[in-house]
Amino acid sequence: MKKQFLLIGLITVMGLGAFLASCSKDDDKDDGLVGTKWTTTNFADGYTNILFFTSNTEFRGEELENGQLQIYNGSYIYSQPHIKLWFGKDGGYVGEGTVSGKKMNIIYEEDGYEEVFTKQ
Repeated sequence: MKKQFLLIGLITVMGLGAFLASCSKDDDKDDGLVGTKWTTTNFADGYTNILFFTSNTEFRGEELENGQLQIYNGSYIYSQPHIKLWFGKDGGYVGEGTVSGKKMNIIYEEDGYEEVFTKQ
């Protein structure tokens, strides 16, 4: 009888372990951008833009132009090598591009402006 309880307990523990291992979310996987910092600078315009990728779907931006700092949040989708960014609270300003090594090229839909970010 003890052997049956031991066997049932062992099977239960193994089953629970297998179940918990299979419950991981895709959101938990690092997409390669999480925790990275990307910068671009246009010295002629006195402009620097920095992106910090804080999760698999969100980033924080810091834009410094003529001594004025603007901080903003946004969301993104990254499917290597393509990236799409939504800027600001309403996500109305959109940029799309590619990531290749330490370079990220973004073209903004609104005005066609292109920025090249470098991974720091």
